[in-house]
Order: sequence, then C-alpha cells, then structure tokens
Amino acid sequence: MKRIHKIIVAVVVVVMIAGAGFFMTYQQSIKAVSKNDEKVQFTVVEGMSHGDVVNELEASGLIKSKFFTQLFLKFNSYPIIQVNTYQLNKNMDLKTIFHILSTGSYENLVQAGFTVNEGLTIPEIAEIIAKELNVSKDKVLNKWKDSAYLQSLSDQYDFLTADILNDQLLYPLEGYLYPETYSTVGVDATIEEYTKLMLDMSETVFGSYLDQIKATGMSVHEFLTFTSVVERESLYEQDKPMIAGVFKNRLNIDMNLQSDITVLYALQRTGLDISYEDLEVDSPYNTYMYKGLPVGPISSVYKTTIEACLNPSKHDYLFFFALKDGNVIYSKTLEEHDKAVEENMWY
Repeated sequence: MKRIHKIIVAVVVVVMIAGAGFFMTYQQSIKAVSKNDEKVQFTVVEGMSHGDVVNELEASGLIKSKFFTQLFLKFNSYPIIQVNTYQLNKNMDLKTIFHILSTGSYENLVQAGFTVNEGLTIPEIAEIIAKELNVSKDKVLNKWKDSAYLQSLSDQYDFLTADILNDQLLYPLEGYLYPETYSTVGVDATIEEYTKLMLDMSETVFGSYLDQIKATGMSVHEFLTFTSVVERESLYEQDKPMIAGVFKNRLNIDMNLQSDITVLYALQRTGLDISYEDLEVDSPYNTYMYKGLPVGPISSVYKTTIEACLNPSKHDYLFFFALKDGNVIYSKTLEEHDKAVEENMWY
C-alpha cells in the first residue's frame, strides 16, 4: 500500500512539474519576440481566418510559437480580426498584437497607399508604382519583363504558370496584379515589395475561385484573359454577365470574338476610334484576325467581373453595341447589329 502511495505521489509530482514547465513555456511564448524596436507592416485581407492570421504572424517573425499562439487564442476571446494594414512591432506581445488586430486600432493603421483600379493595363499600373517609388516607369516595366524575376514569381505563386513566360505577351503580368487600394510598405520599399503586395492579393482573390475556374474548362490564364476582355468591354456592372454571355456564345460556335478592345491593346492605344487598317494588325491579341482568346489578359480584372464570367447570362445574342449613355443594345444577327449601329452611332 505504501508503495502504491509513493507511486501516486511521484506521478503527481511529475505532473505538477510538467504542468509548471508547460505553463512557464506558455508564458514565455506569448511575450514579444524581441526587446528591440523593429517595425513590421502586417496586412489582414478579407476572408482570412484566425489560423491564416497566425500563419502570417509566424511568417512575419512576430510570434515565438505558432502552437502557443493558437493556444493563446483559445484562452482569450478575439472573435473579430479587422481587415486592414497595421504597423506592428517585434517588441509587442500577443495581447498587444491581437488587441490591435481585433479593434482595428487607428493609431496602428498604415495610412499611406496607392490604388489600382479595375481595367487598368500594366503600363498604367507601372506609372502608379513608379510615382510611389520615385523611379522611372521603364524601370518598373523592365522588372516586370525580366525572365529570371518572372520565373521566381512563377515558382512562388501557383496561379502564375509558365503561360506568363510566353514571349508573345506584351506584358507578362498583365491581368495578374489585382485592382485594390494598397498600403505602402515603407520608405525603402522596392518594386519587388510592391509587386508582392499585389500578387498576394491576387492569390487571395483568385484562390477563392480556383475550383469554379477549373470547372469552366479554362486554365487560370485563359480565364483571366476572357475576363479581362469582358472587363474592358463593360461600362456597367449589370452588363458584365450579358457581355460575358455574348463572348461565350461566340467561342462556343468557333466565331471570332471580334473585340475592338483587343485590337486597341495590340496597338497600345486607348479610346474608341478604330479603322479597317487597325483591324489588320497582325497580333496574337487581334481577335478579328485570330479565333479564340487573345494570347493573354489585356487589363486587371475585379472580382465582380470574375463572378460575371463564371456565371454568364444564358441567351442567344452574338452582338452588342454600347450607346453614348452606356446602355447596351444586344442583337442575335449581324443584320440586327448593323442596323443598331447605323441608327445609334455616336463616335
């Protein structure tokens, strides 16, 4: 009996020691990773779970232990993590970090930033980035055309496939830089860091649609190409599913897309005026000359356009014409279309 008693006591002692050790490790693990002042910008994007936030905190070097951080969240209630970009510091403990992220602490928000609108092309985006970084537009474009850099990006992001290495593309990253308002990454930021901001956002957005894109039978590159044409051809949100349906109908019957926008992109022009001579430009972007999709996207695309192209309207229209006020006339035959253009031409 005494032997059993001693064993029980020994077990209790071991458990207490182990518990004390675990508690001490936990207490150490929820403290700041450093005593030094080392600022780190941290972005919470829409759709991130608490687990995603912990993973990003670990990747940013802001926590000591992923396991004990997850345990900390179980012991403490932070049901909401506010979407934004924050200025955190490696001298912050977990309580401070999650108080900031859960309250959207104004004093810790990164206020400066830049905006990429939907429908912008790579040269237009490069101009925005060049202004932010105080470098030349050509420097940005040259970086975005560098084959070694593109290969490194392809290795890093699953949605960037070998398609972007096609030498027929005017701008390899066209369509892949997501339109959004971004927070800047500091005074010593680089083109690479700004590119990562946009591609990280693309990865988040595109990733949520990958299964649906796969179901279309298109690759991500082909789908973004299709979506970019719809993006540039649509003025109003309500027309996107309809116009997507028109182009889908054309593809289904092996009819040329015949998009003026793709020809203008081939010519690197904007506007509406297009001549018969323009339509003869020999370019893999010219959808009058070549059937199917152009060789690559022609602009950035927004998620509402992605959703419209995943769910195009079902109808029999093969043509459309936009009026000056933005309203669209849809036609089933070329004769109907020609009549609509003749009666409503405004440019």
